[in-house]
Amino acid sequence: GIITYTLDVRNSMNFNAPETLAYAVQCKGFDEAGNAEYTYYYARLTIIPAAIVYYEDNFITFTSGVSTIGEGENVTTTPITWACVGKPVDDPYQSQDRPGASGNPFLDADNAYGYDPAYADCSEYSMGESYCVTVDGNTTTNPTASFTFWGTGFDIISKTSSDSGIMIVEIKNAETNASVDCLIVDTYYGYTYNTGDGTWSPNPTDAAVWQVPVMKVEDLTPGHYYVKLLAMYHPYLDHNVDGQYTLYIDAVRIYDPAMNDDTAKKAYALDGEANPDYQTVRHFVFNQQSLVPNGASFPGGIFIDGKVIENYSEIGQYTNPSPNNEIYLAPGQAVYFKLRANVDPTNQRVMIGVKLAFGSSASLTLTQLNSDGREISTDSIATVKTATDMYYSLGNITWKPVTDGETTYYETNGLVLANTVSAGNVINNVISLTNLKISSYDTSVDINFPRITAASDVNELLAGDSALIVPCCDSDEAIAAAEYMNYNYGSYTLGDVNGDGEIDMLDTLITLRHTIGLAELWGAKRRAADMDGNGVIDAIDVMHIMRYVMENK
Repeated sequence: GIITYTLDVRNSMNFNAPETLAYAVQCKGFDEAGNAEYTYYYARLTIIPAAIVYYEDNFITFTSGVSTIGEGENVTTTPITWACVGKPVDDPYQSQDRPGASGNPFLDADNAYGYDPAYADCSEYSMGESYCVTVDGNTTTNPTASFTFWGTGFDIISKTSSDSGIMIVEIKNAETNASVDCLIVDTYYGYTYNTGDGTWSPNPTDAAVWQVPVMKVEDLTPGHYYVKLLAMYHPYLDHNVDGQYTLYIDAVRIYDPAMNDDTAKKAYALDGEANPDYQTVRHFVFNQQSLVPNGASFPGGIFIDGKVIENYSEIGQYTNPSPNNEIYLAPGQAVYFKLRANVDPTNQRVMIGVKLAFGSSASLTLTQLNSDGREISTDSIATVKTATDMYYSLGNITWKPVTDGETTYYETNGLVLANTVSAGNVINNVISLTNLKISSYDTSVDINFPRITAASDVNELLAGDSALIVPCCDSDEAIAAAEYMNYNYGSYTLGDVNGDGEIDMLDTLITLRHTIGLAELWGAKRRAADMDGNGVIDAIDVMHIMRYVMENK
C-alpha cells in the first residue's frame, strides 16, 4: 500500500522538524482449514523536511486590494482580487522515489534534494497553475501575498513577461515582528536572442518566461520569519507604458528549514546533503571577468557565447541579460569555471540548478578540460524539459591537489557546462542555470562559498580557518575553453575558413599561413580548414582548398 502525507496549507511554510507517524498494516492469510485469519504489522514512519523545500502557491495567503475611481460622490471602489490561472496537473503529488543512496531499490533514483520527477514536464506554471493580480494607477489598497517560514532564506518563483512589474517584499521576524528587510523586485522581462552576435537584447513584445526565481533572499539568521509581498503600481516602472501590469506568484523555495534538528542532520548526511551552501551562477560569472588582465587567475567564471575568442580582452564584452538570478544558454553557449577549495572536498556533492527558459527541450552537458583546452571527459547532465528549477549532480568531477608555496589547495579540471542541443530555432531550446550547490556526506564538514567582490583574489578568499570553495578561472584556460566550444559547436562550412560565405584563394592563404606558423586558426575556423578531417591542419588541407577553388572558378 501507499501512505500519503499531506502538509496542512493552513500552517503556511512552517514544516521545520521531523514528524513521526505510527501505522498498522493488516495482512490476510488462511489457516490449514482454509479459514481467513489476519496478522497486523506495526511500524513508524518519520517525515523529514529536506534541506530545501519547494512550496506551491496554495501555501500562500492572498489578500485582495482596492481600486478607486472618481471623486466625491462619484467615487467607485472595486476589489482587486488574485486570480488562479492555468490548469492544475492531474496528479499533484511528490514523486515516490526518495533522494539519497539508500531506500527502496525499486523507487530510489538517487536524486538530489531539489529534484522531483513530478515536475519533469512543467513547461509553464509550476504544477500547472499560478496566482496573479493586475494593478494600475487606480490602485489605492495594494493586494498582498504572505507566508511564514522557518529557515535561512527563500526564493520567490514567478512568471515574468513584458507586461509584468514590481513587487515590494517586507521581511519580519515572525516572533518579535521586528523588521528584517524591505526590498523592491522588478519582474519585468522581455528579451530577444540575437543570432548574429550571440547576445540578448530588450524586447517589450517578447514572450513570457516561466518559473523564474525573481527574488533570492539568503544568509538570514536561522529563525522564524514573516514575508509579505505587495503588488504595487508605479508609472515609472511600467515598462510597456500601458497604465497597468500583472504580478505572478507561482511558488516559494525555502532554505534550511530544519537545520538545527539533529535527526534531520543525520538524514541529510546519509543522502550527501548535509550543510548545503549555494552560489548564484550569474553572480560569479559576471562579477569581474572584464577587470582581469591576460594570464591572471581570478574568482568567478566566463560566459562563452560560441564565437571565436582570440584574446582575453574579448571575453569582458560578453553580457547575458536574463531575469534575476539566472544565466541563459542558447545552443552552443556555455559557462566555464574551475572550483578551488582549501580543504579536501572529495566527500562533498556538487550540484547545479537547471531549468528550461524557453520552449520544449534542451541538453546540458559537463565537459572537463585540461589546461590546454583538451577534452578529458564529457557527461550528459540532463535533458531539460521543465521550467521548474531542479538540481542535478555533477558527480564525475575530478579533484586534484595543487600546491602554492606552502599551501595545498584542491582544484577541479576546467568545467564547461554547455547547452549542446541541436541549434534549430534557438528560442525553443534555451537552458537557464540558477545556483551552484555544494553539500556533504559528513555533518562535521561545512564548506561554503565566500561572497565574491570585484576586488577578490582567489587565494585570499581561501585564506583563514573556514572551509571554503571558490569558483575561479584562469584567463588563458578560459580562452582555450572558448575555442573548444567554438570548435565543437560553432557553425562552419568546410573550406570557408574566414567564414565570409565564399571558398576562394583567401581561404587558401589563411590556411597556408597557419601551416607555416604565421597565424593560428581558432575554433570553427580550424574545423573549416581541416579538409581531410584528421584533426591536423597541414599542406594537404591547403592543396584540397586550392584544388576546389581552381575547379570551381
